[in-house]
Amino acid sequence: ISFLIFLSAAVTAQALMGGFSPADIENDRVVKAAEFTMSDRGADSWTLIKADKQVVAGIKYALTVEAHFKSKCERVVATVVDRQWLDPPMILASVETIDHC
Repeated sequence: ISFLIFLSAAVTAQALMGGFSPADIENDRVVKAAEFTMSDRGADSWTLIKADKQVVAGIKYALTVEAHFKSKCERVVATVVDRQWLDPPMILASVETIDHC
């Protein structure tokens, strides 16, 4: 039994190491990453639906945002890399419309 517990813990740790994990959508840096993404898209308003983070050379955020424009609504997936020590600190690595609201 102790071997199974050890094996289970090792598999769990391996799955988490280096991968994405859920991020708090109310965290200041997560909100700034969403604002950065939406300022580039020109949305009239937006709602952050989901955020995940990964530690890289900084923090990589995978964001799902519902963006509202005058005549349409889009669900957008974006990847933002946040390196607070650089100027500018955020880079929009990718953005894609995946659906319409």
